[in-house]
Amino acid sequence: MTLLMGILNLTPDSFSDGGEVSGVAQALAAAQAMADTGAAIIDIGGESTRPGSERIAPDLEQRRILDAVSAIAAAGHTVSVDTVHVATAKLALARGAKIVNDVSGGLYDPLMLATVAQAGASYIIGHWRGFPKKNYSRSVYRDVVVEVCAALRERIAAALAAGISPARIIVDPGLGFDKTPDQCWELLNRIEELQELGYPVLIGASRKRMIADCVREAGVQQPGLAELDAITALVSAHCARAGVWGVRVHSVPASALALRATAKLGEVDARPDAQVRVKPSKTGVCATAEPGAKHDDADACAMAEPGRGDPLPANVAQPPAGVSTHELDVIAIKGLAVFARHGVFEHEKQSGQTFYIDCEVRLAARAGSAVDDIAKTVNYAELAAELERVATETVLDLIETLAEKLAAAALSFAGVCATTVTVHKPSAPVAQKVSDILVTVTRTREAHCALRN
Repeated sequence: MTLLMGILNLTPDSFSDGGEVSGVAQALAAAQAMADTGAAIIDIGGESTRPGSERIAPDLEQRRILDAVSAIAAAGHTVSVDTVHVATAKLALARGAKIVNDVSGGLYDPLMLATVAQAGASYIIGHWRGFPKKNYSRSVYRDVVVEVCAALRERIAAALAAGISPARIIVDPGLGFDKTPDQCWELLNRIEELQELGYPVLIGASRKRMIADCVREAGVQQPGLAELDAITALVSAHCARAGVWGVRVHSVPASALALRATAKLGEVDARPDAQVRVKPSKTGVCATAEPGAKHDDADACAMAEPGRGDPLPANVAQPPAGVSTHELDVIAIKGLAVFARHGVFEHEKQSGQTFYIDCEVRLAARAGSAVDDIAKTVNYAELAAELERVATETVLDLIETLAEKLAAAALSFAGVCATTVTVHKPSAPVAQKVSDILVTVTRTREAHCALRN
């Protein structure tokens, strides 16, 4: 599920909300309001990076934000510090911040990567060619998406080399940072290429020039916050549909509503046929549903044809008539990467990490292959999407519990008789050096139904 990062600028000169909040009391109230309306992270900044903004000394930035960081973190909120200065980042982390949001990706201050690694904090790597210029003189790209991805890949490698855990890396394409509005929209239209980097993606389009230009194109020459936040919310919805990790926004309520509606639409898209049409026939043939259709009927797969091969255990749903128990087929998804916040320790829940999911489902796929019809088998794209949804919808302590939930989700697909799910947690907090921690469960349909009942 896409997270909302609420922007809390404690600056007098930010492009949209400079000077709106000052002092610890106002900052804490603003953070609480954002959290109450859906923000999972509060991103606190004390230096404007808008095009043409003036640089300030780190000690001034620290005077602006550190007390607010302490108060907001103490109130139980997850705090991200928006800074390019290693001294500010170090002090903010000591005050309770959990994430460093560095628009320069470690290029501005060469000590930033090692500092973040030592602190064990999460790190947002921004794409950066310098503090943005008003005249777009550094906005020349042959292919903006390809070049941004290449630059981010280099910064990821540097972060890993410095000792930052891969589970703590998030990437941001840097919309508005030496990119024209058209180039920003191109990045949004090709989000999947950013996701192919293999790390959670953060998008920050809120109220930026690309948004304002879009409003002006509709004939509104002086866009107000309502128009800017409406378009920003649409961008948030687009990002959510693409499976983006997070969106950084000024108006949390507007984007929260957009994400809620997107989730509702996603439920409809994932289940195009609300009426499940899976009924055991008198002859024992297992009927099929549309792709993604689900059911709770333990008898949907009827009894196997007597006398053909060895019977499955009694608690395994039997294959369709005419299909040997040895002829059950396997559809497998390997290495599904999901960023989530499962774990016993509070820092795991706050910072999150990448889990990897392997899922095998066993079914009689011959009915689909015989007629080359996806409606008569399991659509693996829909299975992957459902596994991702289940893995990210709630925060759990144990990966054992997560594996159980994922197995139940896999068994809910029509025609699936059994499943094996493995959850890998390679960044588990153990003192010894290990390559992986994993849990594997094997579940069958009748056992699944008994659990649910």
